[in-house]
Amino acid sequence: MKKIKFKISAAILAVLISCLTAVSGAGAAYAFGPGDSGIPDGITAEAYAALSDNTIEWSEISDLIKYRNPTYKTYSGKVDETLGSMKNAAADTISGLKDQLDDIDDAVDSIKEAQRKLLLNGGSTADTAYKKLEESLDQSKVMRKTLKSGLESIGKTTRSLTYGKKNSEISLAPLKNQLTSVVEGLIISYRTLETNRTMAAEQVALYETLYSTYQSMEQEQMATSQALAGYKQNLDSAKASLMQLDAGMAQLKANILVQCGYSPDADVLIAEPPKADRNYLSTRNIDADRKTAIGADSAVKTAGKVSNYSGDVLKYRDANSNAAESAAKISFDEIYSDLKKQLILCDASDTSLRIAELTEASADTKNSLGMLGKGEYEGLKMQYIASHASAGINELNLLQATENYKYAVLGIMGR
Repeated sequence: MKKIKFKISAAILAVLISCLTAVSGAGAAYAFGPGDSGIPDGITAEAYAALSDNTIEWSEISDLIKYRNPTYKTYSGKVDETLGSMKNAAADTISGLKDQLDDIDDAVDSIKEAQRKLLLNGGSTADTAYKKLEESLDQSKVMRKTLKSGLESIGKTTRSLTYGKKNSEISLAPLKNQLTSVVEGLIISYRTLETNRTMAAEQVALYETLYSTYQSMEQEQMATSQALAGYKQNLDSAKASLMQLDAGMAQLKANILVQCGYSPDADVLIAEPPKADRNYLSTRNIDADRKTAIGADSAVKTAGKVSNYSGDVLKYRDANSNAAESAAKISFDEIYSDLKKQLILCDASDTSLRIAELTEASADTKNSLGMLGKGEYEGLKMQYIASHASAGINELNLLQATENYKYAVLGIMGR
């Protein structure tokens, strides 16, 4: 009987994962929002309930991608399906081999019983019949040994498949990181629009007050109709900007919800992202991070692969690797430079905001005492509103730049 061997290697698993990246149609489905009852493997009911509530926390994004993102679930589901089929095939093979082993054990027992009876009836171990039985017994033992070896091999395969899910998660980590970075970017963009919307709403409120004031002044012939028309135009423009920002926020929110496994119209709150750590760079070894980022870059990894080891192929590989490494280094340095720039901008906007706050307080006091013209007061109020929005947006830009640096170290540099 031919010896049966079963083995799953890391190389085979890598090919399996790479093949799955060609799957199309990812992201066609999503969960139905808060209260989703299906609990996936690898997470407790309590933890999944927290993921499925009506608030998306920044700290939950990575797990939301892993357990609820439609794209990630599609790819990981294909891996689960394949591993499940392999486990079922291994179980069927083990069952068949065990049946054969039982048959051989029965045959061995029958041969030994026939030998015993032959000797009891006066036969000898030198008899031809006894020798035939002995040959059959030896063959049965060889077959038994072969089957047991096959069972052992499949047992190892089954145990390796037990770790298949963990291995697949490691292989799918770049995809999860990429999707997580995308959702984080969407949330930062959403909060940026929200900051702009707050500024637009404050502008609307200011222009409504000024327009109402100029209406009264025009009636008392203290202001011209031209000045009143100017404030009406400013008010209408601010309202139009507010409507556009509302529409943009709604579209972004729907996208975020789908990426996090909710329906696009689910009643879900997107929580405030954390403040960026302004001391983050001081804790990093930039040279070590650069080296790690270059080594983790997918283009660098691909450029280092060869199908054979002939001299020309190796030269071509080396040239490609050098080019890929240079491009990765440039990308990392750009991300690093942007982070340093955002730190400077944040510090500058903080200073501007403090000055604007003092100026606004003084303007409010002077305006209440009638010591400030309406035009001048409007300009000072608008300066404060703009400074406040600028500080908030720069804070969000710093968070994005910090996250970009963190993902760059993982090899994700948007190239």
